Amino acid sequence: MAIEEASRYGTAGFLDLRLALATMLVLVASGSARGQSVGTEVLDALNAAGRARVVVALRHSQELESAPADRQASVQARQGAVLSRISVDHFAETQRFESIPALAGTVNSRGLAALLSDPNVIRVDLDEPGSGELAQSLPLIGADILQEIYGLTGAGVTVAVLDTGVARNHPDVASAIIAEQCFCSGGGGCCLGGNATRSGWSAAYDDHHHGTHVTSIITGKGLVAPVGVAPGTRIVAVKVLDANNRFCCSSDVIAGLDWILANRPDVRVVNMSLGTDTIYEGDCDTQTASTMAYARAIDALTERGVAVFAASGNAASPNAMKAPACVANAISVGAVDDDGKVARFSDSGATLDLLAPGVGILAAMRGGGVRLLSGTSMATPHAAGAAALLIEEQARLSPASLLRALVETGTPVTDPRNGLSHPLLDLEAAFLSLELCDDGVDNDEDGLVDVRDPDCPPVEIDIRPGWRHNFLRRSGRGTLRVVLFGFEELDGSDVDGSSLRLGPGGAAPHHDLGDPDVTAGHRVDVDGDGLLDLISHYRIREIEIAPGDEEVCLNGVIAGEAFRACDELKNRNRGKKPAFVSRERLAW
Repeated sequence: MAIEEASRYGTAGFLDLRLALATMLVLVASGSARGQSVGTEVLDALNAAGRARVVVALRHSQELESAPADRQASVQARQGAVLSRISVDHFAETQRFESIPALAGTVNSRGLAALLSDPNVIRVDLDEPGSGELAQSLPLIGADILQEIYGLTGAGVTVAVLDTGVARNHPDVASAIIAEQCFCSGGGGCCLGGNATRSGWSAAYDDHHHGTHVTSIITGKGLVAPVGVAPGTRIVAVKVLDANNRFCCSSDVIAGLDWILANRPDVRVVNMSLGTDTIYEGDCDTQTASTMAYARAIDALTERGVAVFAASGNAASPNAMKAPACVANAISVGAVDDDGKVARFSDSGATLDLLAPGVGILAAMRGGGVRLLSGTSMATPHAAGAAALLIEEQARLSPASLLRALVETGTPVTDPRNGLSHPLLDLEAAFLSLELCDDGVDNDEDGLVDVRDPDCPPVEIDIRPGWRHNFLRRSGRGTLRVVLFGFEELDGSDVDGSSLRLGPGGAAPHHDLGDPDVTAGHRVDVDGDGLLDLISHYRIREIEIAPGDEEVCLNGVIAGEAFRACDELKNRNRGKKPAFVSRERLAW
């Protein structure tokens, strides 16, 4: 027991405190029998200082996995029940999460005894501290091919970066930032203005440089530093690391994940180039209260379709990783050098998922310049950017399918320290492995290639004034969208699906489109020229595409005028599956 705390209580208070400590030790033993646990580090901290900053993992019911609103209601009810049974003098709350069944706060011995007697509590552990895990690398993973040949940039995909923040005035990242948030409680508050939390403009002010560098690897525009892996992505910047590239407490990082769950349904990818000081062998989901909370947050994000990437760590361990990379549903990323060899500092182990470039990476820095940095922190945004490119191509791609594509197509690299092989990103191979929405074959033998999933994103044929063909985009998708640019005088009746036929350039039969699935004549200014554009959608169940076909055409009559619009037909999958590839893209 700390001498300072005993003196504050006086003789009687000291006896009461000893009684509380004895009671607590009894409760620790009885709590273990009920499946509750407390980390020994908590007891050591209480003995040394009288109070400890902790994370409290709470029980949760399986129905939480269904609806977000139900999850939040259940979590908040359990949090309220726990807090109602404990005095604020004995447990001072620092974080109450919206969607994660956990609490964070500072506790004394009486408070710990109260927590361990509560049936809603599973574990109590220290709120772990940690830190960021500090020639162009895109060709090493094939990102340049996806950008230059296939036109992918991550456009329309939102990535959340939990880090030191971002220098929003750097020209390589400024235009990508769409939202900022800060959870940084070290030293009483390390958000801008000395606060523990902050929202809005400049909330994620980067007072280090790590976060700007990481963000630039994902979305850099190439104006100062080399272009990023996915320069078309949008960024939600969440500051959880301080000016020393440290987080005082895992609860700050968990709060960032919780905020994304509650407030950013647009996020599809999360990047965490950070990790705890502690390293863990194998999956760590149940090892401490902090890792439990990390796991609950990452599981909930994964269930929602968000791919969560985390740096394995820079402790040079051959068999253990830091949290949150050690969480089963986190996609853990280690580093390789320019020769594709595992970096000596990179943490590894049997549960490591991916390898990516992480040595001597040139990217943007705070102040408007560039800098070379190395670390698994640099490898992780390569993987997150890769995910954004694949999600742009196939918007309905689940985290499990995404990981499978990256792992199964990656180049095996053996780590000489442990003899284990892990996949180095090969983005073109991963891209070509994605299943199209059509089978590429005629399953029912009617001469037409079959569309597997009618809910896939749309085919697009855009026709500008004078019926000049703009572009056609088709990747096995199941809906045709006809867009007439700048025709205010037209109405829905001018778009007659019965006159439209889609098929290969010189061959028959073509597919008659028939009536649109939605009301013809939906009006919006697609190209921002001040004129309303007509949009009609048509469901395509089948279309004849043969390996020898060189182009695909839309034929028909719109507003009484016949037209023919064709586009080159490329074989995207190296002779396996024919598919349309666009030459330009339209922002919607």
